[in-house]
Amino acid sequence: MVSSPARSSSSRASWWITFVLVGAVGSCWALASPPYSAVDEPLHVVKAVSIAGGQWVGDALPNDEIPDGSIYRDGWVTFDVPSVYGEAEESSRCFRGEDVTEPASCFSFTGSRDTVSVISLDPRYPPAYYLTVGLPARLVPDGPNAVRVMRLVSVAIVAALLASAVRSLCRIDRPTPALVGLVVATTPMVFHLAGSVNPNGVEIGAAVALWASGLVLVREAPGEVDLRVVTRVAVAALILVLSRPASPLFALLILLALLLLAGRASLMALLRSWPTRLAAGAIAVAAVAQLTWNQFVQPNYFGTPIPDVVPRSDVVRFAFGKTIGYLQQSIGVFGAPDFQVNTLTILIWAALSGGLGLLAVAVARRRFLLVMIAVAVAAVVIPVVADVSQADRFTYAWQGRYTMPLVLGLPLLAGVGIASSAPASILLLRRLLLATAGAFALGQFLAYAEFLQRYTVGIDGPLLFALDPVWRPPVPAVLLLLVVLIGVSLFGALPMVVRSDRSELVEQRVVGDATTTAHSRAVEHDVRDQMREPDQRP
Repeated sequence: MVSSPARSSSSRASWWITFVLVGAVGSCWALASPPYSAVDEPLHVVKAVSIAGGQWVGDALPNDEIPDGSIYRDGWVTFDVPSVYGEAEESSRCFRGEDVTEPASCFSFTGSRDTVSVISLDPRYPPAYYLTVGLPARLVPDGPNAVRVMRLVSVAIVAALLASAVRSLCRIDRPTPALVGLVVATTPMVFHLAGSVNPNGVEIGAAVALWASGLVLVREAPGEVDLRVVTRVAVAALILVLSRPASPLFALLILLALLLLAGRASLMALLRSWPTRLAAGAIAVAAVAQLTWNQFVQPNYFGTPIPDVVPRSDVVRFAFGKTIGYLQQSIGVFGAPDFQVNTLTILIWAALSGGLGLLAVAVARRRFLLVMIAVAVAAVVIPVVADVSQADRFTYAWQGRYTMPLVLGLPLLAGVGIASSAPASILLLRRLLLATAGAFALGQFLAYAEFLQRYTVGIDGPLLFALDPVWRPPVPAVLLLLVVLIGVSLFGALPMVVRSDRSELVEQRVVGDATTTAHSRAVEHDVRDQMREPDQRP
């Protein structure tokens, strides 16, 4: 299919609008806390600096030099990096203690730029993410600004991935429900991880983009296999596979779910398409490379094991009992140490995701519902299997953010499933969309304000913390709050303002063929009849 200039212009506009909105909000998250405040950020920063400097794997630390009190009994190494990164890690412990009421004013990211051996845990993750954020950081002096550059590069990657997701969803005839699903999938935790130095954030952004573009690809496949959609699927899958050691598993599960949604006609069309075969080959090569890295480079971490006297049946029950906590963590558990997002934001996301899921149950086709059930079961079972299988090495090491690549696919499946069904016009009701956008903006803003409050005055500090902060971010706190409020409000309103590319093609046909009155009326009637017909694609 040949794209018209108007359609291409509209698609580019939706991409750039999404990129700017996600980038602005994500940048505010990146600036709202001092360096080293995000979960595992010190070790990821040191790893990025090391890899960008040419040292890809740290030198093993002797057992008698492992830091006292560490829960890890293996995985400790030394990296040859500027001393400031090690000194800052020591300084950051003043606000990374157990008491989250302490503001970050005690923290000082200063020290020598001389290269020394810095002790750190080495995650031995694949190097792609660390090269991507570490190399740009070399353009600024080592220190806090280098960490902020890493954070902003991560934000830009996630913003580009979500923008591509929006552009793909705009190909649906009625994209509103699908875009609502994308909005619901963009939880505060997505912005928080995007604005930190942690490959988990990019992994989640890539998974959301893979779900969105993959759903559009299998939906369109019986009629066309668009090179641009295939490219978005391939890029998202490649970034996902190369993000973290467990990422190939999540990529495989997402691709399997997409194949289950595709009917026979879609599968045959995808198999005949050379771009699809080329993309599948590239993804397979990346997966093999990642698994090879895991096999030969990934160390055996050993932490505090679950005592052998604890029956494994008790371990299973306790692991299952953490499921609700994992879901809450996918909405928002911030910082190091962790503190959970406010209850109202959790209730808002429960209402948004629950309402979308119930509507999908009411109107979506059976195939969508079966795939949603399978994905939900996998998201529950994988953490339990991981905790039980690693009981002799860790005490319940799984965290909710690890399963977000699967969990965040559920609202997208629900949204596209609704968009593919005839009664989907219920989500075209303006009041319902306004309520959804308002709830989304409120939940996001409250989560961000609480996050900013924690570091400026402490979690129990005054509500008007932005007027007199104890710790001051690089940008005034009032301005950060204003940008986030505007950004999340506009992002939540995307389902109301973004139009389908295909609806524009219909309008162009009506206008373009109106050279004669009789012929124009015939075309208009034909178009209206087509728009009334239920969408029969999977």
